Amino acid sequence: MSRIPVSSPDAPAPVGPCSQAIASGDHLFLSGQTPIDPATGSLIGGDVGAQAQRCFDNLAAGGLSFDDVVKVSVYLTSMDDFQVINLSFRTSGRLFLPPSFGLLGGSDRQGFELAHELV
Repeated sequence: MSRIPVSSPDAPAPVGPCSQAIASGDHLFLSGQTPIDPATGSLIGGDVGAQAQRCFDNLAAGGLSFDDVVKVSVYLTSMDDFQVINLSFRTSGRLFLPPSFGLLGGSDRQGFELAHELV
């Protein structure tokens, strides 16, 4: 199966040596999504709910929305924030919600409260 690197100037630049996304067949596999504002390249302010929304909003750079996501892995710096993430999913207006997984990822030196892995 072919793998095609995908990038967009409207999405945050990768933090490390990786592609923003890889297209393979009818699927798009995204690099870890962090709450970076692509216009400024900076971490957004706000609580973990606002940071989660920024991650979902960044999908628009690839012509996607949260409705296109079929799986979410959420890496949190505090499991106390898991209920906030669950609430953001429940209030997203989606007809169905993707399978999700929360994992404690430890402290991040860049100030991220969370990161998402989206398929």
